Amino acid sequence: MQSILAVTIGSVHTTAYLIERQAGHFRLTATARTPLYTPAGDITATVAEAIRQIEKQQARILLAPAGWPLVPQTSPQQGVDAFVVTISAGPPLRTVLVGLTEEVTLTRARRAVQTTYAAVAGVSALDAGPPSPVDTLVKILRQSEPDAVLMVGGIDGGAAEPVLRAAKTTAAALQAAGLSTRPHILYAGNKTLRPQVAEILGALAPLTAADNVRPAPNVENLTPVHLELEKLYLQQKILHLPGLKKLSGWTKYPIMPVSKSFEKTIHYIGQQNQLRVLGVDVGAGATIAAAYTDRPLTPAVCTDAGIGYSAAALLRQVPVSRFLRWIPYDLPPEVVYNRLQNKVLHPASIPDSLPELALEYALVREAVRLAVDRLRAGLPRHPATGRGEGRWNLVIAAGRGLSAAAHPGDAALLLLDAVEPWGVTSLMLDPHAATGILAAVAAVQPLAAVEAAARGVFLNLGTVIAPLGYGPGETSALKMVVQYDPPLPDGPETVTVDIPGGTIERIPLPAGHRAKLDITTGRRFSLGLSRLERGAIVEVEGGVLGIIVDTRGRPLRLPADPGRRFELLESWSQKVRMTYAVANPNYQPG
Repeated sequence: MQSILAVTIGSVHTTAYLIERQAGHFRLTATARTPLYTPAGDITATVAEAIRQIEKQQARILLAPAGWPLVPQTSPQQGVDAFVVTISAGPPLRTVLVGLTEEVTLTRARRAVQTTYAAVAGVSALDAGPPSPVDTLVKILRQSEPDAVLMVGGIDGGAAEPVLRAAKTTAAALQAAGLSTRPHILYAGNKTLRPQVAEILGALAPLTAADNVRPAPNVENLTPVHLELEKLYLQQKILHLPGLKKLSGWTKYPIMPVSKSFEKTIHYIGQQNQLRVLGVDVGAGATIAAAYTDRPLTPAVCTDAGIGYSAAALLRQVPVSRFLRWIPYDLPPEVVYNRLQNKVLHPASIPDSLPELALEYALVREAVRLAVDRLRAGLPRHPATGRGEGRWNLVIAAGRGLSAAAHPGDAALLLLDAVEPWGVTSLMLDPHAATGILAAVAAVQPLAAVEAAARGVFLNLGTVIAPLGYGPGETSALKMVVQYDPPLPDGPETVTVDIPGGTIERIPLPAGHRAKLDITTGRRFSLGLSRLERGAIVEVEGGVLGIIVDTRGRPLRLPADPGRRFELLESWSQKVRMTYAVANPNYQPG
């Protein structure tokens, strides 16, 4: 196999990628992006347009005269050996939750819905009180007209009566609601009651059973429901997009949701390199967070936290004050609210002023924070940060919200503010949004995905050193001896820095260079889980931003005083964008 053509169809753009074997290795050789549009009700038109752009770039024939991809490759300039597709363009699967209690089973059901392209359209808890559960559910069904009902409740082998009562309530509501199309019912409760639940509901609507989301009192099991909801999303949303059936005929490989391909890619990178990896993908319709750690984690697919079509949904969850804290301008809350709402109408709009850029960045920060916090809900809380465990070896950033940042330093700062990594963390940027196609490529030729990831897909931003703890600016937060290998051009072999608390600094380490770091933290800071972890010796690789030292503390604290906050935000932005300070042996950050 010499070449693979991949296409990802998003909610705003369609992007095509050409991966070829050159000089014995696969690499990403071309990308092209077009707006998502469907003339004559056919999604294949935008796919073909993106491929034509690659044809022009490469002076190569990729489409047959009838308009579909030319497979297999017949010469170096004609055809490709495989064509694969990933997609996130469909609307989310509207899902109503039915359960026994809001605080226990329905909390897990919400988290299950947030693992794929689905949205909670309504919630009915049997313990909610008046009006009657049937009347409440009828109202929810009529208002939301859901695609699916996720019914949960009970532990495996537990009490039968409450779960069967929930099933009978659901049956009565379905009969009374008078919906033109009844939703698919997914039962993920007490598995010993599946036959009784099927007897109650099976004749009223399509019914599927999945393993219990809460099989035991302190056990959470979201993966089976995640997989079933993903199937329903493909069946009910993706396959009904105009032209999708035609597009399916262009490829012999299954069309994969972007979230699934992204999750698989992050898992592979973490597993192969034995690293704790976090990946975030910020799109117009959804923000995805996926991770590989020492314990299984289902992804967070936040259809209510995109920076375009779903910006209004994000505003319903995050108060305007949370966005305002990131904006170094004196803007009234109502102005910020209205401008962010405008992203729903113009999801592909590009900021044309510094205040607009600050608004866009605030939107990205809060979307990523929400997605990462949902992902971290499956991890134990760290006592120092108050958030789920956040010690990552590698953070990978993808999606237009991050890859289109005005400067690589901006992308890094957005990640630092939203994710708040601590310890020693490498930052990688996916400027082509290709992470979401690599697993689909791997299904055809695993080596192509592996080699493309190593050659041209990711941009190494650099390494972050971020200790836990707080200290005033005059307090030493971290001392570090940087030993370069090889030495920097016209520079020393070793640099020593002493960095105060509450700041961000950059230390030179260009791409192609490595360095050994001997780190010692100040009395109020640490690099690990305990105060005893005050030092470390690590080897790091260079990147476009070199080494970023972040001593602002975790969790990040922003001043309440607007003037001081504006000053700090501007200072941090300048620090990550600045040209390197002179690399001399006695360099002291200013």
